Amino acid sequence: MTGERNRGGAPAPHTVSDGRRLTVHVAPALDALAGDDAPRCFFIGARRVEAEDVVDRWLAADHRYYKLLASDGTYILRHDLPSGRWELTVYDSGRGDGRSLRACQTAGGAQ
Repeated sequence: MTGERNRGGAPAPHTVSDGRRLTVHVAPALDALAGDDAPRCFFIGARRVEAEDVVDRWLAADHRYYKLLASDGTYILRHDLPSGRWELTVYDSGRGDGRSLRACQTAGGAQ
Protein backbone atom coordinates (compact mmCIF):
# COMPACT_ATOMS: atom_id res chain seq x y z
CA MET A 1 0.00 0.00 0.00
CA THR A 2 1.29 3.46 -0.84
CA GLY A 3 1.73 5.86 2.08
CA GLU A 4 2.62 5.75 5.73
CA ARG A 5 1.21 3.18 8.10
CA ASN A 6 0.50 3.15 11.82
CA ARG A 7 2.24 0.70 14.16
CA GLY A 8 -0.60 -1.82 13.79
CA GLY A 9 -0.28 -1.80 10.00
CA ALA A 10 -3.44 0.26 9.42
CA PRO A 11 -3.24 3.22 7.06
CA ALA A 12 -2.12 6.41 8.77
CA PRO A 13 -4.80 9.10 9.07
CA HIS A 14 -5.13 11.29 6.00
CA THR A 15 -4.10 14.91 6.00
CA VAL A 16 -5.41 17.93 4.18
CA SER A 17 -2.54 18.68 1.81
CA ASP A 18 -3.54 22.10 0.47
CA GLY A 19 -7.08 22.73 1.72
CA ARG A 20 -8.59 21.25 -1.44
CA ARG A 21 -7.04 17.81 -1.77
CA LEU A 22 -6.87 14.97 0.69
CA THR A 23 -4.04 12.52 0.87
CA VAL A 24 -5.47 9.03 0.54
CA HIS A 25 -3.91 5.61 0.85
CA VAL A 26 -4.45 3.25 -2.06
CA ALA A 27 -4.33 -0.53 -1.88
CA PRO A 28 -2.25 -2.03 -4.70
CA ALA A 29 -4.33 -3.01 -7.72
CA LEU A 30 -4.59 -6.75 -8.22
CA ASP A 31 -4.53 -6.17 -11.98
CA ALA A 32 -1.26 -4.18 -11.90
CA LEU A 33 0.71 -7.09 -13.31
CA ALA A 34 -1.69 -7.20 -16.25
CA GLY A 35 -1.01 -3.51 -16.94
CA ASP A 36 -4.08 -2.07 -15.21
CA ASP A 37 -2.89 0.01 -12.26
CA ALA A 38 -6.22 1.74 -11.55
CA PRO A 39 -7.02 1.73 -7.82
CA ARG A 40 -9.75 -0.69 -6.72
CA CYS A 41 -9.69 0.14 -3.03
CA PHE A 42 -8.51 3.19 -1.08
CA PHE A 43 -8.69 4.63 2.42
CA ILE A 44 -9.84 8.07 3.55
CA GLY A 45 -8.61 8.02 7.13
CA ALA A 46 -9.78 4.67 8.48
CA ARG A 47 -12.73 4.48 6.06
CA ARG A 48 -12.27 1.92 3.30
CA VAL A 49 -13.75 2.79 -0.11
CA GLU A 50 -14.19 0.04 -2.72
CA ALA A 51 -14.23 1.17 -6.35
CA GLU A 52 -17.05 -0.54 -8.24
CA ASP A 53 -15.92 0.75 -11.62
CA VAL A 54 -13.18 2.82 -13.25
CA VAL A 55 -15.25 5.35 -15.20
CA ASP A 56 -12.35 7.22 -16.81
CA ARG A 57 -8.62 7.83 -16.54
CA TRP A 58 -6.25 10.57 -17.66
CA LEU A 59 -2.59 9.65 -18.04
CA ALA A 60 0.38 12.02 -18.23
CA ALA A 61 4.12 11.53 -17.94
CA ASP A 62 4.31 12.41 -14.23
CA HIS A 63 0.79 11.89 -12.89
CA ARG A 64 -2.45 9.97 -13.40
CA TYR A 65 -6.09 10.76 -12.66
CA TYR A 66 -8.70 8.06 -12.10
CA LYS A 67 -12.45 8.63 -11.98
CA LEU A 68 -13.93 5.90 -9.79
CA LEU A 69 -17.51 4.94 -9.03
CA ALA A 70 -18.18 3.64 -5.52
CA SER A 71 -21.39 2.82 -3.66
CA ASP A 72 -21.47 6.27 -2.04
CA GLY A 73 -20.55 8.41 -5.05
CA THR A 74 -17.90 9.31 -7.60
CA TYR A 75 -14.28 9.99 -6.71
CA ILE A 76 -11.40 11.40 -8.74
CA LEU A 77 -7.99 10.38 -7.43
CA ARG A 78 -4.68 11.88 -8.56
CA HIS A 79 -1.49 9.82 -8.43
CA ASP A 80 1.75 11.82 -8.47
CA LEU A 81 4.24 9.35 -9.93
CA PRO A 82 7.53 10.96 -8.79
CA SER A 83 6.45 11.10 -5.12
CA GLY A 84 4.07 8.12 -5.16
CA ARG A 85 1.48 10.30 -3.41
CA TRP A 86 -2.26 9.76 -3.99
CA GLU A 87 -4.76 12.58 -3.48
CA LEU A 88 -8.52 12.85 -3.54
CA THR A 89 -9.23 15.80 -5.83
CA VAL A 90 -13.01 15.49 -6.34
CA TYR A 91 -15.87 13.74 -4.57
CA ASP A 92 -19.51 13.86 -5.69
CA SER A 93 -22.23 11.95 -3.83
CA GLY A 94 -24.50 12.21 -6.88
CA ARG A 95 -27.40 13.16 -4.60
CA GLY A 96 -27.44 16.86 -5.44
CA ASP A 97 -27.23 17.61 -1.72
CA GLY A 98 -24.08 19.75 -1.94
CA ARG A 99 -21.89 16.96 -0.59
CA SER A 100 -18.48 17.70 -2.01
CA LEU A 101 -14.78 17.42 -1.24
CA ARG A 102 -15.24 19.59 1.87
CA ALA A 103 -17.99 17.27 3.14
CA CYS A 104 -15.76 14.30 2.40
CA GLN A 105 -12.97 15.91 4.45
CA THR A 106 -15.34 16.19 7.42
CA ALA A 107 -16.69 12.67 7.00
CA GLY A 108 -13.18 11.26 6.76
CA GLY A 109 -12.07 13.03 9.92
CA ALA A 110 -9.70 15.59 8.41
CA GLN A 111 -7.68 17.46 10.99
